[in-house]
Amino acid sequence: MSPISQTTSSDLPSNPTDDEPPASCKHLGVPRSASYETVLRACLAKYGIEKDPDNYVLFIIYGDKEHQATADERPLVTFEDLESKGYRPSFMLRQHNERKLSTDKHMDG
Repeated sequence: MSPISQTTSSDLPSNPTDDEPPASCKHLGVPRSASYETVLRACLAKYGIEKDPDNYVLFIIYGDKEHQATADERPLVTFEDLESKGYRPSFMLRQHNERKLSTDKHMDG
């Protein structure tokens, strides 16, 4: 699994707006306030996956932990929060059948 980003929190703008994604996620082409579904679809498109998005789950990997993004959160906001805490997060896609899905929402180190 290779990370999508190598950007550190010091590379982020000091006052991001609601629509400005974290610097490390600008290549996804979605605003910072994008919904889970929008970010999931952008990640699928980035990697040329044309299958049904309902078959995939978006995870944010940071340190030795992983966070399963949920439909009611804003994944880029979560991503940026982790960067500001010194983590180097990356997105990862999993198909529903790859393994039992995690419900861990613990996000601080």
